[in-house]
Order: sequence, then structure tokens, then C-alpha cells
Amino acid sequence: MVKNLDINYDEIDLSVLQNFVGITKKLNDERMQYKVKPNANTWNEIHYFAVSHEKWLKTFLELPS
Repeated sequence: MVKNLDINYDEIDLSVLQNFVGITKKLNDERMQYKVKPNANTWNEIHYFAVSHEKWLKTFLELPS
């Protein structure tokens, strides 16, 4: 779960979010695909990444102890 950011969700203008989604869908990924390597391809790699980056992840996620 993401940490509480003190956001009043009743005051969010959904049209702004919809506009943002519309704009980002039109963006092209201009990276050279042969140079792009995902950080993790398997559940074991995802687990290793999460464990090794726990301190950083806790800066914006509520993680159980």
C-alpha cells in the first residue's frame, strides 16, 4: 500500500487525470530496445530487487515488518 500522502481524493479533478492518460498513451518509447534490459524477469529476481532495495521502497510504501 502506498503511504498516506494527505490527498483529499474528493477534490481531484478526474478530467485532468484522463487528459494525462490520453497524452501519455500517445507517447512513443524512443529507447533503443536492444539496450533496454528489465530489472527483473522472474519472481525470484523481483524478490531479490525488493529485498535489496527495501530501505528505498519504504520511503514511499507501507511495508509490513
